[in-house]
Amino acid sequence: MKSQLTVVVLFCVSCLVFILPAEGQDATNDAVGRFLKAVDGIKSYDATIVVDMLDYTQTPATPKIVDIETNRDVFAVGLGRRFERNVKGKSFGIGVIDWKTATSTNSQLARALHIIMSGLTYLDYINPEAGDGLFLPDALKLTVDGTMAIQPLEALPHDSRLIGFQLENPKKRGTVHSIIRIWLDSEHGYMLKIMEWHNVSATGQIDLINRMEVKKFLKVDEVAWVPAEASIIDIFNGREWTGYSMKLDEKQSSFNSIKSDELFLAKSLPHMNYEKDGWKWDYPPALLVQARVSDAAIEAPRNGNHAKVTARIDLGAMSAFSVLSLIIVLVAHRKRGAI
Repeated sequence: MKSQLTVVVLFCVSCLVFILPAEGQDATNDAVGRFLKAVDGIKSYDATIVVDMLDYTQTPATPKIVDIETNRDVFAVGLGRRFERNVKGKSFGIGVIDWKTATSTNSQLARALHIIMSGLTYLDYINPEAGDGLFLPDALKLTVDGTMAIQPLEALPHDSRLIGFQLENPKKRGTVHSIIRIWLDSEHGYMLKIMEWHNVSATGQIDLINRMEVKKFLKVDEVAWVPAEASIIDIFNGREWTGYSMKLDEKQSSFNSIKSDELFLAKSLPHMNYEKDGWKWDYPPALLVQARVSDAAIEAPRNGNHAKVTARIDLGAMSAFSVLSLIIVLVAHRKRGAI
């Protein structure tokens, strides 16, 4: 079975000993092993999050909040995923996919379970996709056989408690590709603190295009830490452009409590009226036509160089962003498809 929130067979620290140079090896190996163990401890979540959509284009120092969403994201290892989107108190659709369907698609599991533009769901913060349809733990698994190269990073000057490393596909050096830079928080169970996407040109020039940062953690089950507040920012030509600010509704959220697949089946929907890529949807009538038309118009090519971008981002986003802002967001996320 493919993995989702974590690799099915956890890495032990010793498994990673020989993938790093001597300098920084021990600290990074230990941090990666602890991260994998921590993520493996979160078997399910039912998270309600409040997401502010941010526009930096007019006022870079103080971004404008252009829309507010209150979304429910439900995820359970081996069972499935559910997403309920609400914009300004109005339903923008409910989608479900069961585990069997997700694992039987032609896509990697992370991509099959991906539902909307990064930033609007809780999964984007607790265990984001690391390119090529892989969750971060799956990408780390590829460092064992050298498919993915891992390199320690220097400590951040403003926060020495963070342990950083970089992931890159060594076969793509000298070509246009992406690298991911990651920092784990040693004071919060070695959970993911910062994740940056950088584009690399054929000449080696590196440009930051996207940054996720957890601002606050919440302790659950007395042992695990999860994101309570976080942000995802798209960067264009060296400046912040658009993004999201997420806050977990702690009272309406739970972890490791889901035992059945009832929430992930089509019969759990009030009325199923749309299906795409294994996902089954209940869209409000006013949005159903939009979903069909925009899915056909905006979906990006499905190949190894582009992440799938569906028009579900269009539902509500067009009223929030200028057309130029939306185009930049689409371009940035398409470029994040491969590392």
